[in-house]
Amino acid sequence: MTGIKEEVEAVVGAALAGGPGVSVIRAVPGGGKTAGAIAAAVARLPEKALWAVRETVCSRQAGAAPTLAAQTARDFQGAAGQDVTQTILGCAHLSDDAYHQQFTWDRPVAVVSHAHLPLLLQPGLHGPLGKLREASGVIIDEDPLSALSLHVGLTSGQGQLRGLPLANLAEVLRPHAMDARQQAAVDMLAALARGWPPELKRHLTGVHPFAAAWPSQGIARCMLRGPGFWALIGPALQILAEQPAAATALRAAIAGHLFPWLRGEDISLTTRERLADLLVDALLDDLVAAEEGQIRRRCGLVWRGDFESVYPKVLAFDILQPALVDRPIVVLDAYASEAQYRAIFGSDCRILDVGARRPLRVQLAPQLALDPARSQPRKAVLVAREILAHAARSPGGQVLLVPQGSHKAVQQALSTAAGLTGVCASPPRVAHWYGGRGNNTFLGQDTRALTMPHLPAVVRECSLTALFPLELDHAARAALMGHHERSELLQMLHRGRQLQFAPTSAPRSILHALPCALCPEHARATCNAQDHTQPTACRHWAGDLELEPYATVVPVTTGSPNPMFGAVLADVARDLEQSCGGAPLIALEALGLVVPRAKRAAHQAQLLTATRALLALGKDPILPALSAWRGRWQALPGPFSDRRTAVWCGLVDACGDRSRRSVYQVLGAGGLGWSRCPVRTSQPTPLIVWAPDKAAAVRALQCLLPGLAVSSSATTENR
Repeated sequence: MTGIKEEVEAVVGAALAGGPGVSVIRAVPGGGKTAGAIAAAVARLPEKALWAVRETVCSRQAGAAPTLAAQTARDFQGAAGQDVTQTILGCAHLSDDAYHQQFTWDRPVAVVSHAHLPLLLQPGLHGPLGKLREASGVIIDEDPLSALSLHVGLTSGQGQLRGLPLANLAEVLRPHAMDARQQAAVDMLAALARGWPPELKRHLTGVHPFAAAWPSQGIARCMLRGPGFWALIGPALQILAEQPAAATALRAAIAGHLFPWLRGEDISLTTRERLADLLVDALLDDLVAAEEGQIRRRCGLVWRGDFESVYPKVLAFDILQPALVDRPIVVLDAYASEAQYRAIFGSDCRILDVGARRPLRVQLAPQLALDPARSQPRKAVLVAREILAHAARSPGGQVLLVPQGSHKAVQQALSTAAGLTGVCASPPRVAHWYGGRGNNTFLGQDTRALTMPHLPAVVRECSLTALFPLELDHAARAALMGHHERSELLQMLHRGRQLQFAPTSAPRSILHALPCALCPEHARATCNAQDHTQPTACRHWAGDLELEPYATVVPVTTGSPNPMFGAVLADVARDLEQSCGGAPLIALEALGLVVPRAKRAAHQAQLLTATRALLALGKDPILPALSAWRGRWQALPGPFSDRRTAVWCGLVDACGDRSRRSVYQVLGAGGLGWSRCPVRTSQPTPLIVWAPDKAAAVRALQCLLPGLAVSSSATTENR
């Protein structure tokens, strides 16, 4: 790692010493990119430098990790031996005066958020922000695409820009309509604003629906871009091209709608005007291109609901903001896409690979895969059980990677699994995809990806059009979307910094899926990896991954509707073996793990006797499964027969295994390796016991049913 750091330092130092240009440094995560770049910046002090990180404001969550800005300031202080950084906060977090008073260069390195990059890289920067032009170079830590692209449409939270309603656009254009044709076009806009007139419904074929989060969920919003958008809107927008006053009025109207989350005095007029000019100029440019047959998709309509929803339609934009490269710019991005950076900065951008890439060792557990788009409560508890059982093999702890918004469900599954199985282990930490880059707080922890990273289709169809706006660029947008999902998987699996440890003590990276899921479609077609038994068949990750199967602690029945049954049964069987010497079927019936077949009064009496014996055994703390069962049993109201069917609620479903096939698989040759021993008694049918031999089976039955009369042939019969 030291060698990589030194090489990065040399490369970054040379880039900062050169003329204007963009250098993108690719090196394995945790290999020393940030440390090497900091060393290069410190070596050039007292020259001024701008350092851009993803965020500068601390999360409000209790126990949250320090901000990336704070981590950077600490690392600079360690490298320079003194405090050489100042952190620039955003205007949303300070008063107007306090915001502008920051730009004083009290220290040579100014740490800013990515959100400042569009301001710092734009031409014509002046005022207090213009002082940051004194920086001799800019270093951007991690991919800056989200900051350098501008997305306007339906707002969904603070920081989102609001588009102009189509009805407002019609009112802006109406006074400037000079003839009946233009007036009719404006009237059509007004009619379209809240519905689909019958004569326009032919354009519904071009509408793109988006689910709320996952494909299986209902439509949350719809979008119209491309040829359909220009066919509907183009005639009215001709007014903008012919009437400069209309374009001026539209700029003012858009500026007034951009920032719904800030008061008027919280955002400068300059910022409003700059963004409004950018949007209107893009709209006019794309209008001209559409008339020439070159259709772009970066402008369109968006609305809530399904195809024919009556929600207001809004002008939407996804535009790449211009970047002025008048100084050396260095970007640190472990999995930089050459296509993306060339689209942002032009053909003069250099992609530099530094250091050899050692593959990340990843253990594959597709049998533990969770589908976040489906409700899988039993499977979630099974996975949580495996996570808790794995804690003993994770001395550094575990971090779980899940989709954003899934934290509560994951914690609930962990709590349920701990309560139902009596496992006492410290809960692992939970992190969400697309929120952990640059975070070093998981050093030394096993990283467990419970799902694959997922980008909704809106990212491809909207956000990535800022880079590839042409209608014919669909393949480029799809390829870049796949790249972002693949790089996110690699980035987050590296959070434990496995490569910084010796192989014998390195934290593990565990993936609850096959990486083939993120391979290109043509690659999946040639890959034969169907399950965890063939992990090496996935050959399309360019040496980034070294794959091996994951050995589960908890038995897993792949594809079973009742996947936790085998795990619980195995634990109960071990306790029964320790206390009785075997696992009688009547014990499993009394515990509620198997549905009793016999309804006779004699069998019900035996179930009652066995239940009382098991409750007595459950008092022994060295029998954790029976102790946990006894605690849940006593917490339930009602007669024994009702408790028997409810005690495992949320963990297993006895009715899902009426064939008892799972019992044979777990307790027989495929599981604990016991024999199935029929023990003949005075009743018509023999009692079944799983035990090492017939003598142990008899002792196990007599432990649960004291005084049981066993036939004289019981010790020799074994069939």
